[in-house]
Amino acid sequence: MSRTCTASLRCAHGQRPFSKPARAASFRYIRPAISTFGALPNRCPKTAALPLAAQIMVFLITALLAIGAAGASPSPASAMSPQDPPVHLSATAATPIRAADYRYSDAEQPPADGWQRAEVPLLNLYAAPRASPPRVMWVRFSFDTAPSGPATVDAIPIAWTAAYMSERFRFFLNGREIYRNYSDPAELPMSTFKPQLVALPVGILRPGINQVAIRLESDKIYTLGVSRMEIGPQTAIRAIYDWRYTTQFQGVLISNSILGVLVLFAILLWLRRRHDRTLGWLALLGSLWFVRNLRYYYETPPVPIDLYWHVQINIIFAMMAVFYCFAARFLDIRHRRLWTIVSLGIGATAIVSQLVLTSLGISDVVSHLLVIPLSLAILIVFGQAVLVNPRPEIIAMFVAATLGVGSAIHDFGMGMKAWSGTHFALLPYAGVIIFLVFAFALGRRLIDALGTVENMNVILEDRVAAASSELERSQKQIRALEVAVALEQERERIMREMHDSVGANLISALAIAEHGDASSRTVATLKRSLTDLRIAVDSLEQVDGDITPLLASFRHRMEPELRAAGWRFDWRVEDVPTLAWLDSANALHVLRILQEALSNTLTHSGGDVIVFASKLSVRAGLPGIEITIADNGIGLDRSSSPDSNARGGKGQANMRARAQALSAHLSFANVENGGAMVTLWLPVTR
Repeated sequence: MSRTCTASLRCAHGQRPFSKPARAASFRYIRPAISTFGALPNRCPKTAALPLAAQIMVFLITALLAIGAAGASPSPASAMSPQDPPVHLSATAATPIRAADYRYSDAEQPPADGWQRAEVPLLNLYAAPRASPPRVMWVRFSFDTAPSGPATVDAIPIAWTAAYMSERFRFFLNGREIYRNYSDPAELPMSTFKPQLVALPVGILRPGINQVAIRLESDKIYTLGVSRMEIGPQTAIRAIYDWRYTTQFQGVLISNSILGVLVLFAILLWLRRRHDRTLGWLALLGSLWFVRNLRYYYETPPVPIDLYWHVQINIIFAMMAVFYCFAARFLDIRHRRLWTIVSLGIGATAIVSQLVLTSLGISDVVSHLLVIPLSLAILIVFGQAVLVNPRPEIIAMFVAATLGVGSAIHDFGMGMKAWSGTHFALLPYAGVIIFLVFAFALGRRLIDALGTVENMNVILEDRVAAASSELERSQKQIRALEVAVALEQERERIMREMHDSVGANLISALAIAEHGDASSRTVATLKRSLTDLRIAVDSLEQVDGDITPLLASFRHRMEPELRAAGWRFDWRVEDVPTLAWLDSANALHVLRILQEALSNTLTHSGGDVIVFASKLSVRAGLPGIEITIADNGIGLDRSSSPDSNARGGKGQANMRARAQALSAHLSFANVENGGAMVTLWLPVTR
């Protein structure tokens, strides 16, 4: 409950508390509103185009304004007369007190006359505040124990209970005071939210009619009246009291304590993430809700009582505004900054109007009605979010928001006596549920974010591992390149030394021999030595597994010598795959095999044409490169074995040894049209 106050504080002027005739009078306000609402499409064409939600909002505001006006307006006198038939007690169940007499009087004892009859409860939480005394209200009712006889009075203890009572009260039974809820007259106990239980002494009870009078006293402009009451057997009354104590008071303390822990955690989390405004709005909402429920923790407020109640009431308006701000931020709605300003403006307007209206002695129902658009806006925003993105946390938040708005409407209607509801306020319980759901939704979003961060960490770790592997591979390549560069530099140094020293000496010796008296054999030997040296130097060139440049270099070295000797060189080299194993040493083996084959041809064939060819060939299912050197000479002598010296002697043995070192295949054969052919087959892989 937001506060308690008198049902109709105009009773001193002859008007009575809010009763059935008053509720019936409220329909005089509602019917024109309904008819106006129904006639809007005919009277104003533009209204017909309004969305259904807007039309419902207009209707609800109009209807609630009418109810508020009826509740704040003077109520017609009840047809009841004082001292109607007394309440008849049951031997087993509690009996509710439906009606009672009331009177405003400062008397210390129950007044004898001037009573008026009204329905119970005698509380209207949204009536106009009292602008002046009286500050004392008397309530009385009678109950009858006669049907069970005097023996029942002695056998069954009788007790009385009330859902809550305004501040100070004294309880009289048959004119004698038997209970008061204070010891010091200066105290202002806030017992509004605690149920009251009074055991009726057997010695004071009378057979038949007994009378109870309650003196209520208040030093503030609100909360003068009584709530629903029951009387009957003490066991039944105790059960009602225990249930009310648990639901109205103890349960709220527990739920608010849980809320306090959650709010503290949210605040600490927000202090670590101040850039997260969604978390900030949630922490503020929970803080306001927790502060509002602090009234359940103490009997006497720490500030002046009127100021205290104003703060308690206006916190509701601030909560609704902050509620919408959180929803707008969490759901990231369009123009959320504008809507945040509007919602805060509505909350501020409700607060100002409440202060102004109560200062003028007018009911503050209108202030409460101002937050209805905010409540509907919250439901609409969450409803649209569910339709667009029906995630579990969004659905849970929509249900929680509906629960919060429904609880507020329930408590509002119960405070205006429009319905009895659950007989206790739901809003304190809704607070912890809403905060838990919102914390769950926000926590799920944070968990998703942490999951994304973890995934990013995994991705980054994979990327770092890949980059490290790539770096290691690059370093290996760099080291291999450095080794290759070093080898290349060493190869070039050796080539220069061979060219500048050995090669130069051979050329000088050849020149002297050709112009001197040296024999032709000596000249030929020098020329052959120079060719051998050049081939050895060519084998040191970097070929990267490509045998074609190696063969081209061989042709460049041998073709001038062949042409000078009267031979024609027929070159038939095709594109062939690279040989990964072809390094400098293996390249020299290939060149020496080809050189020896060509030397044998020049020496023994007797022909004048040499055909040099290379192509891709498959041998025993394995790909390879086939290199052939064929001539048009006399061919091989078949009278001797292939390994004899008939056309090469020991040279063929050297050629076979080099071919074996290459895992290659070397063969010698005659050509059908005459001549011999040497074939060298090199595997692509080995």
